[in-house]
Amino acid sequence: MRCVDRNGKIIGKSGLQDRLLSFMYTSKLGKILLVEIIKPKYSIIMGHLLNLRISKVLIQPFVFINKIDMTQYKKCEFS
Repeated sequence: MRCVDRNGKIIGKSGLQDRLLSFMYTSKLGKILLVEIIKPKYSIIMGHLLNLRISKVLIQPFVFINKIDMTQYKKCEFS
């Protein structure tokens, strides 16, 4: 995928997401998988899984991978 930064410089990266999207939209197997995973039942299942307390362990890796600066937020517990 080619992206443009704030200064107008073109950045060309081909990461995992780009390869996955290319596979999903160009291959026959990818199209079959895509049709299946967009069905509402998978969204409902994932919603239930992410509402469980165990999904709390997914937050820290998400913050690290996406380089989110957590100093801007107040630390608090959610129920």
